[in-house]
Amino acid sequence: MTKILDIINFTETFAPLDTQCEWDNSGLLVGNSNTEITKVLVCLDITHAVVKEAKNLGCELILSHHPVIFSPLSHIDTQDICYHLIREN
Repeated sequence: MTKILDIINFTETFAPLDTQCEWDNSGLLVGNSNTEITKVLVCLDITHAVVKEAKNLGCELILSHHPVIFSPLSHIDTQDICYHLIREN
C-alpha cells in the first residue's frame, strides 16, 4: 500500500525541499506521513471546495502547489481550511 511518505519521496526527486525559497513552507503540513493512501487530489490552492471535492472522491491526500499554512498560526477558527483538513483527517 502506498503511504504519504512514498508520495513525498517521489515529489522530492524532481522538487527537492532544499531548493525551496527561504520564505516558502513546503512539505507535509497537515497529517501523518505514514498514512496509507489510494487517491490523491492535485490542486493549485486548498480551498473549502477542494477539501469537499477530495472527501467526495475518497482522496486521502491533497497535493497543492501553494501551502495551506504560510504564516505562523496563532489560532485555528472553525472556518479555517486547516480546521477542515484536520477534521476530515
